[in-house]
Amino acid sequence: MKSAKKGNKSQYLRNSIAYIMNPVKTEGYLTGTNCSAKDVDGIFREMLKTKTDFGKTDGRQGYHFVLSFKSRDPNVDKELALTIASEFCIRYLGDRYQYAYAVHTDHDHIHAHIVFNSVSVLDGLKYHYANGDWEKYVQPVTNDLCRKYGLETIDISENERSRRMKSGTESGMPYVEWKAEKGKAVSWRKIIRDELDGLLPDVRDLSSLVTALRGDGFEVKVGKYLSVKAPGGIQFIRTRSLGEAYDTQALIARCGIPRKAEKKTETRMPRIRHAKLSKYSRPYLSPWMKKMFCQAYKRKKMAGKQNFRLQKEAMKEFNEMKRNISFLIRNRITDYSGLVKAMDQKGDELKALLVKREGIRKSMRHMEGKFSLLSDFERLEERDRLFREGHEEFRFEHEKCQELSSVIDVPAVRKTREKLKKNLTELNAAIRGCRSDIRSAEAVKAASEKLETKEEEPCRTDVPEPEKEIRKE
Repeated sequence: MKSAKKGNKSQYLRNSIAYIMNPVKTEGYLTGTNCSAKDVDGIFREMLKTKTDFGKTDGRQGYHFVLSFKSRDPNVDKELALTIASEFCIRYLGDRYQYAYAVHTDHDHIHAHIVFNSVSVLDGLKYHYANGDWEKYVQPVTNDLCRKYGLETIDISENERSRRMKSGTESGMPYVEWKAEKGKAVSWRKIIRDELDGLLPDVRDLSSLVTALRGDGFEVKVGKYLSVKAPGGIQFIRTRSLGEAYDTQALIARCGIPRKAEKKTETRMPRIRHAKLSKYSRPYLSPWMKKMFCQAYKRKKMAGKQNFRLQKEAMKEFNEMKRNISFLIRNRITDYSGLVKAMDQKGDELKALLVKREGIRKSMRHMEGKFSLLSDFERLEERDRLFREGHEEFRFEHEKCQELSSVIDVPAVRKTREKLKKNLTELNAAIRGCRSDIRSAEAVKAASEKLETKEEEPCRTDVPEPEKEIRKE
């Protein structure tokens, strides 16, 4: 269990201990611990003290294991389940980690919960759990305890199903087959499936299918169920456990039905397409635009290469003029009067956009209270989902979510917030573009007026060099 983002970092650890030791679920006595304290708060304080002493209060706070027994197994009672949970903690955790365990009897199947500290009480090292550790280290301990007390074990190395459908077919995937599929290896089940899929289109009935299987070296048992063992296999496998399509009746129905032909992908050489390139067309520049552009170009050329400062200023002015000319072309402005008209239109457009943005901001301020409640709901939404999946330690968050849902209509408020945010983002982009166009128009207007009144001074090329210091020896 991870640390809480707000408040007490070890809150989830405390909630888990309180959940497993709930007297309603444990009948008031089916609990145990290796801590000196026997109550929830006392156990939590001891675990928290261990974290504080070693300076490891961050990160993973603890771990929660569940040992579940078969539903209504006559060989399992609550006292035996408590004994198995106690021995599991002693063998697997020992004296290194502080733990609490409890047996719950509020469901059809008896199950034991174990919560232990993530920090070792001996040396402060944190418990590390990686993928695959359960079948490597945890399940062998539980299997040994089940064998000790004559209970059924879980075979993690062969084809054991995790769940079974009511019809009798198994819905889970065997552990060994899942590992084989993950490693892109071939399992016995896959070999049998492939063999059946290959033979079914060419046989007429079940007897001919059995004959074909035996002819390919497979061993077959025909009885209530059809069982097949591959060449070199360890044991017979019932075909119904391979999936619904491999049940005896399904195999009989599939006899003689050809499989769909697979599409063959032919590798073709890439074909070169010839395209006729059209001649590049220049944008139209009016005489007024050419006059301003040429003046900026002349200033750039007159700067020369002797003086870097003048050359940099002229290049900056020239690039700015290019952007301004692009603005004129984009808005189809060809003379001074059109520029003035476009400036007035852009000014009116900017005012309308600002008014519209202020209206959206006013709406957001009006909805600020509901948006704040929605943010609180979204922070608790994930924990509410976990509670609905059966994690009782998140009951407080669930009740808080229910309270917030009764105050606001969560889907409607969320939709309104997203819509307002989207509109505000689009308006801000439009306002930035409009202001940029106005700046370009003002720069063009200033350059045009300066050019018409002949106030522009010629570019200086004769910049005096700095005097050199003469040293007297």
